[in-house]
This record gives sequence, C-alpha cells and structure tokens, in this order.
Amino acid sequence: SPATHTATADTNTEVVNAFGWMSRDGRVELSPWYRFAAPVPGPVTGTYTIEAVDVFSKTLSSQGFDVSFVVLTNPPREVDPAPFEVTVAIPAGTQAFRIKRDEQVLKVVPISPNRPTINITTPTAGQNISGLYTITWQSNDLDGSPLYHTVEYSHNGRDWLVLAAKITTTQLLANFDALPGGGQSRIRVIVTDGINTAEAVSDAFVVTPKPPTVFIESPSTGARYRWETTISLVGSAYDPQDGWLHADEALEWRSDRDGVLGRGEMLNLSDLSVGQHTITLSAADSLNLTTTTSVRINVGETIYLPLTLRNAR
Repeated sequence: SPATHTATADTNTEVVNAFGWMSRDGRVELSPWYRFAAPVPGPVTGTYTIEAVDVFSKTLSSQGFDVSFVVLTNPPREVDPAPFEVTVAIPAGTQAFRIKRDEQVLKVVPISPNRPTINITTPTAGQNISGLYTITWQSNDLDGSPLYHTVEYSHNGRDWLVLAAKITTTQLLANFDALPGGGQSRIRVIVTDGINTAEAVSDAFVVTPKPPTVFIESPSTGARYRWETTISLVGSAYDPQDGWLHADEALEWRSDRDGVLGRGEMLNLSDLSVGQHTITLSAADSLNLTTTTSVRINVGETIYLPLTLRNAR
C-alpha cells in the first residue's frame, strides 16, 4: 500500500515512491509510482540512482539504490528481472526522473503536467453495508494518462486495509462480511497516473462488527488424564476489530463440572475433579462481543490392575 497516510501535517516536502523491475542488462519496467508529502529520505548510495531533473536536465535531487537478483529462498535462486523500490524527493521545478546504472541512463520518466482527480460515489454517508457490495468511484486525468487505483478500507478511520491495488477499473466488489466492522467505516481510493497522485476518502458508513474467533490448542477433544496430573489449557482468540486478544480479562476458561477455572491464554491445572469435563474458552472483545469454543476431556483416578490382568495384557 502506498504510504500516503504516514505523512503528518507538518511535512511539506513532496516525495515519490518509485517501483519497478530491473533486468541484468538494464531494461526497466515500471509499476505505478505514488507521490505524496513526507519527510525527505536520508541519502543512500548504490549501483543504481534515480534523479529528479528540471527542464534543463539539471539534477535537483537523487537517491541511490541496489537491486538484488538473488532471492533468499532455500536454496537461494536467481531472478531476472528483479524488483526495486526507492523513495526520492521531488523539488520544485522537477520535470522528469532519470534512472541510471553508474553513469549510464537506463530510462527517463517524464512527469505529466496535471494531477488526476477522484471522487468516491458509493458507499454514501451513514449507509449500512453487509455481504457483497460494489464500491464505485470516478477518476479523470486531463493528460489522458492511464490511471491505476488502490482501494483501502478502515473500520475506524485510523487503521487501513488494502482491498485491491493497481486496478484500472472504477469499481470493486468487496465482501464486507469478511471485514472488521464499526460505525466509522470508510473507503479510501488512491489514484496515480504513474507519478502524480490524488486520493479521496468516503464519508463514514456502518459495517456490523464481527465477534472474535476462539481457538483451543490444548487439550484436544477426547484427551484422557489421570487424576492430579497437571493439565495445560492453551488457547487464543482473534478479533477482526481488535486483533489478537492477549489480555487475561478477555479470555475465560470454564468447566461444566468445576465452574470458572481462570483467565488468560494459558492455565496449568492439577485439581480438576474426576469425571467428564466440557472445557470452554470464551473471548470478549472491546465491544463485548463474545464467542466460545469447547473440548471434551476425561479426568480419572489412577487404576491399578491386578498383577494377573496386567500380565495378561
């Protein structure tokens, strides 16, 4: 996702995130770039350089970078072309970018005169959305450049999730039943003509919040234990709105025979009563939405068989 939302109000320097693919023989294939306000990145040296130049080809800013043609898999393997990413400042007067290897110019990327425009048409303010829903927007560029869109979703107006990137259409079908919910949900669409960038954020709408999903990792259903054996209860819960629920107060263990056993992601117990137990782990999120899951175990006294029966076995 482009990092436009990381910019703060007091950052007034424009930069561009440049993406693409580089071959060993110097061929450059570009992905959409994104332009936004952010702190100027510190200088970096490398085999490759991207330069911002003015109408007279004078270098106004530059940033070095390297390209790795080796993927660190096991075993490592070579790739050609290989991806690159670099952030460089766009000083006033910048007309184009030069991508160089040492002193050899590999590609010149001009900046078109006009920024694209964008407007989100759906969803609308206060709308209740669930299930499959088509997000729509309108975008335009006076220069006639191809436009690429990144669609993001937030359930609270702060945390953003990428739904799609680099799409050229002006609509996206999304499943809101699979997304976190809230009364301040928003859509953000970022559009780029290759360098120039614009964005639009929808008015707040409503998506029903989702309860957490609960997992019991230990014990497993059908497990049998001797009486007074230490039994480890291990579980976790993930909430679409809150993320992983690590706080002890969010997780409660219970037995249908012995009542509440304790709280947290792990308990070690050696005092469960003899008999069949349904062990339940319940999780509650910040909205007090609760989910439970259970396993069935058996706790029994140690059984001593007569010697003749043990030998027969």
